Formats: sequence, C-alpha cells, structure tokens
Amino acid sequence: MARTAEEKSRARGTALWRLLRPLAVLGPRMQRRREAAVPFRGQVRNTAAASLLLLLSLSHVPLYAGAGDADPDPLFWARPLLAAPRGTVMELGVAPVVTSWVVVRLLAALLFDSDSSTTVASCELLARCLAYVTNASRLVIGIAAALGMGGSGGAGNAALVVLQLFAGGVVVVLADLLHETGYGVEGVSAASLLIATNACERAVSHLFSPVKLRLAGAGPEFEGPVFAVTHRVAAAPPSWRHKAGALLFTLLRLDLPNLSNYMTTCVMFVLAVRLDETHLRRLYRSRPRRGTDEFVPIKLLYTSAMPIMLHASAVSAFCVLHLHSSGGGGGGFVVNLLGRWKDAGGGAAYPVGGLVYYVTPPSKLLVDPGLIHELLIHSVFVVASCTLLSMAWAEASRSSAREFRTRVIGTGYFVWDETSRRIDRVIAAAAAVGGFAVGGLAVYAGAVGAIGEAGPELLFAVLVIKNLAETFYAKSKLTTTYS
Repeated sequence: MARTAEEKSRARGTALWRLLRPLAVLGPRMQRRREAAVPFRGQVRNTAAASLLLLLSLSHVPLYAGAGDADPDPLFWARPLLAAPRGTVMELGVAPVVTSWVVVRLLAALLFDSDSSTTVASCELLARCLAYVTNASRLVIGIAAALGMGGSGGAGNAALVVLQLFAGGVVVVLADLLHETGYGVEGVSAASLLIATNACERAVSHLFSPVKLRLAGAGPEFEGPVFAVTHRVAAAPPSWRHKAGALLFTLLRLDLPNLSNYMTTCVMFVLAVRLDETHLRRLYRSRPRRGTDEFVPIKLLYTSAMPIMLHASAVSAFCVLHLHSSGGGGGGFVVNLLGRWKDAGGGAAYPVGGLVYYVTPPSKLLVDPGLIHELLIHSVFVVASCTLLSMAWAEASRSSAREFRTRVIGTGYFVWDETSRRIDRVIAAAAAVGGFAVGGLAVYAGAVGAIGEAGPELLFAVLVIKNLAETFYAKSKLTTTYS
C-alpha cells in the first residue's frame, strides 16, 4: 500500500533524527516544558538573567588580543544586524542563530509536511548544529580576511580570538535554546531580545549622550541632542532670535544626531504600533452547534519585521562578499558592474557605484536633496524585496492555513474546505501588504534619519517590545482571573 504524504514526512523526520542523534552531545539536554510547568515569574527571571543580563554583559567584555580600531573590519556592513559592538566577546552577535533558523525553516517547509515530535526535535537539533557551523565559518572568514589585509599578532592571537568569539556564539545558542524549550517568556527568543535591546540602547545613548565632540567650524558640541539643545539655548544671548536660532541648529544639524532624528523615530514608533494593531477579520471557526461561529483576527503585519531583517541580512552579506572579492578597490568589468568602493578610513568603506550603491541606503535626503532619484530606486527595491520575502516567509515558515488553524483557531472547532482556501488567500494578502508596509517604514526611517541611523533594527525592536507587552498583559489578566 502506498504511503501518504504525512507518513513519508514522518519517515524523513525519523531518518533525520537518527542521523543527527549522535550530535546531541554538542549542547545540554533540556527537556521541553509545558506552558504550565514553568511559572510566568520564573520565565521572566530566566529571560532577564539569560537573554538580557548575561548577553548584554558579554557585549561589553573586550576581546583579548582582538583587532584594534585602526585594523580593517571584515564585517563592517553586517555590523548593525549583529547586535553587538566591535571588539567584544559578542562581536558575532545573533548572526549564527538567525542564519541557522532561516535555513532550517526553509528546509522544513520543503522536506517535511508533519509536525510530529520527532520532526520538531530533528529540526531543532539541526538548527543548533548549523548555528555552531555558521559561527565557526564566520570566524574563519573574518580572521582570514583580517590576516590577509595585514593584520598583526600571528596565529596565536588569531586562535585566542577564535576561541573567545566561538564561546560567545555558544552562549547565544544556549540562551535561544532556553526560550525554545519553554523556560523563557513565550513568543520571544534570545536573538530577538538582544537585537531589540541593543537597538534601544543605541538610540538612547545617541539621544542623551553627554560626550563633547569638536566639529570643524562649530567648536565643541554635545553628541546627544537633549544636552545640545539645553546647552545651546542656555548659552545663547537673551534675544528670542538667538534662542530660536540655537533651537533650529540642534533641530537640523547634519554631522551629529539632531532633534529631527528623534521626531522621526517617534513617528516610526507610532506607525509601527498602529500597523501592528491592524487586523483583518474574517469568519473562520465554528462549533458543531448552530450559532457559535466566531471571528478570528489576522494581523496585517502577519510576518512582523522578519522581511526587513531578511532583506538587510542579505544586502549586508552581499556587500561583505563583494568587498572581499574586489579587495576594496577596482576590478574587472563584472566586479565594477556589481559595485565600487571608496575607503573611508578605519577599515571601513562605502559604495560609490554599481549595484551595491543602489541596494544600500543612500545618504539622508535632508543632507542632499539631489539624491531623490537614488532614493526612489532604493525605495522600490526595498519595498519590492520585502513584499516578496514576506510572502515567501509566510509560506516557507509553515504559516499557512493548517498552522494557522493549529495556533489560532484552536481545538474543538472545525473549518470548512472553502474557508480554509479563503484563509490561504487572506494570509497571502496580509503577508504581501505587511511586507510592503514594513519596507516603506524602513525606507522612511533610513531616508529621513532615525536615531542611531538604525531603521530596521528600531522597527524590529518596536514590534518585539509590543509583543512582550501583549504577553505580559495576557499573563497578568489570566493570573488575576484565576486568583
């Protein structure tokens, strides 16, 4: 008798588990807990200790024998997505975890059509192994590129750097495993929390920075716009014209963060929260008795901020690979067609032509209004790619009608076949419109200039914080009801 598709999928999951089972010793064996097995306060403590306190502390531990600020940074364009400053133990950040989970979800959507416990365990173990492999490969590429560009210290210091960075990557993998097994707050991961926390920390540090910088032709200036506007207005002559001029200067200054960046960030926060609260309501579930039909909401941002993160990750990887392949300078016709780079000092470089120039965000529109055509090309590229990535992610991450019924509709309900097809159409529409909206918000934040010039990361942080707030509200309401 021919086996069904679900039986074949379970057989593939069992075969994958048998193949990967010897590799289970690479990490601690943490048994998956039920939601009621760990109290919510315990989940909050685990999240605060593992995901925030430990990871943020490691993000400020400097590397022993690491590269100096004057040495080339082989991961310069990927740095904003790594959620960690350069020269620390957490320099690689969440890149291994995010990359491994994207690959595993795509493979699971292509190879498996079953959600059995064996299949889920196999995918989790495969993601953990891929995270270790990605961590090691990024280290090898980075160290080899640094040594090839004239890095000093020899093989001994390179080995020390590899060990420290690999240990930091292992900590990220284990912290993410803590959330997956039910010991952390439901609905968030260690990687998303680290990205959100670092984005918020960078935004707050830019806004309230008390550091004084000396600018050419302007004298010493506070980096933070809050201190800058207070100092400028207080030091200006008592005339209202001088006070207004000082306020206007801090509002529109170009070389340092200004108040317009802060207002742009606030507008982006409001728009992101408003879009995340928008729902598409359809009649989807009903009980076997008459008159019990219910409406189940589907979020407009069905895939959240994942499309812009995938887009930014792909663009950063493309820039890093092209920068290494071209050596930072010119090359053949194909290399120049893909992009040309100009040295910016300190090991950094920025694109000045080719495909790389148009896929990366242009300069701020307020600085040079003549870049409007470049902004339009970049905006079309970002919005189109986010729309396509959102639709692909909704399908590849098993977010179709079947999983929607499992996660949202719940047990004890039945759904007609016609309704199931309608769910697929609505989910595809929500994913497309949500990707379009997220891409537009990211373009807006990058063009006008958000605090810290981190549009995608701040957008991701807003959605993560909102999901956390919704989880805390639901748990507190449930606790109050039972008490």
